[in-house]
Amino acid sequence: CPNGSFGDVGTCLMGTFVPCYLYGKNAEHVKTDSCWTHCLLYFFCSLFAPCFFANGTRKQIRDKYGIEPEPCNDCAVHCFCGPCAICQESRQVKE
Repeated sequence: CPNGSFGDVGTCLMGTFVPCYLYGKNAEHVKTDSCWTHCLLYFFCSLFAPCFFANGTRKQIRDKYGIEPEPCNDCAVHCFCGPCAICQESRQVKE
């Protein structure tokens, strides 16, 4: 997990082993549906196209918390390092 999330071992472990649950918890902060709805959506969509599904939530988190876009777009971050992206998002919504 990049950017200092090793200090938050629980988030790092959840992002690595149960990313669908952590994604659901993150999505709960910016969307109206329940954690479990997003968890199941992530689980099934991650079988086919996780980078296209999860990047919308990442953008909503950035917009809500006033975070500037990074050099890579949200889709690329989720395609190449999805668990790390979910850990970053989780740390942001916890702050």
